[in-house]
Amino acid sequence: MQQILQICPHDSSPFGELCDRYRNAAESIGCSVVTVYLSEPSGTAKADSTYLGIQELAGTTAIRAAMRPLAKKPWDLVICHRYRSYRAAASVGLASERCVVVAHEYGLLTRWQRRLHRRMFSRACRFAGIAPALAAELGLVTGETLVLPNVLDVDAVSKQFLSQVEAREKLGLESGDLTIGVVGRLHYKKRPELALEAFKMFAESCPDSRLVFLGDGEERAKLERQAVPNVQLLGNVPDAMKIFKAFDVVLHTAKVESFGMVVLEAMLAGVPVVALRGYGPEFVLDDLGFYTENDTAGAFASALSDAISADRSELAQKGVARAEQHFSVQCLARKLSDLLD
Repeated sequence: MQQILQICPHDSSPFGELCDRYRNAAESIGCSVVTVYLSEPSGTAKADSTYLGIQELAGTTAIRAAMRPLAKKPWDLVICHRYRSYRAAASVGLASERCVVVAHEYGLLTRWQRRLHRRMFSRACRFAGIAPALAAELGLVTGETLVLPNVLDVDAVSKQFLSQVEAREKLGLESGDLTIGVVGRLHYKKRPELALEAFKMFAESCPDSRLVFLGDGEERAKLERQAVPNVQLLGNVPDAMKIFKAFDVVLHTAKVESFGMVVLEAMLAGVPVVALRGYGPEFVLDDLGFYTENDTAGAFASALSDAISADRSELAQKGVARAEQHFSVQCLARKLSDLLD
């Protein structure tokens, strides 16, 4: 039985879930998987994972000491999620030709110190991006790169979606109004204020509409101070993936988005998504998305007007087919099999 080691800095969402899906994909092709998190559990520890319990992830000496026993085992493949895991593997000699480093965001090798470290200690390992744009950025430094997209268990997730009535009841929303959702952390990179401005412009022509934010973060206070009518900030919602059908449209205003798990989940639920063209969401959605060419509130408002007329049943059918073909656990299993071969 081939053995795979995957390393991740922490198990906070979405990385804990992604590591579980990597495990499921690898086990489906007969591999044994050991998942190691460098930090302590963010909540309840995963029973099938190892936590090194390192509080300061910049502590290279502590990481090296904790990783050394793992380096003594003959792994058929080592998967490193994000740069810190890659440094941990390299520190004990695991970053060899059997190692793949997965970049989940831009800039993994843009710093000259990181490029120098790669040339000195780990030239043989391979690099992958979760979208073609990330892979292309890595390729400028490393040459040939791979694309390993984030994935979902399509069948399991599809069965978890609540109906629109059930989802709105769960969120405490009254039925009737056209509902636009913004899902994710309220961080300046996600640009929630731009979403708010776009909604205000859209609501001028569609007054029976509301904007609902799911998620929390440092930008929440700014949104609350504006006190825009028909805008609700619901904070973090447990099992938020289940309630996507509560929305008539998902508005995704992030500019530099490497992938967009929210976009993938919305696509699978058959909910139209409005996003900026040219980044990770377009890779996920392809021709199922509603894009804005211009990065302005007015352009997003216009795209919202286009999205509300979408055929939800057709989007749902095509969304499931696209997810199964490109972003399923089975698809990842095939890619892992190719890497092992």
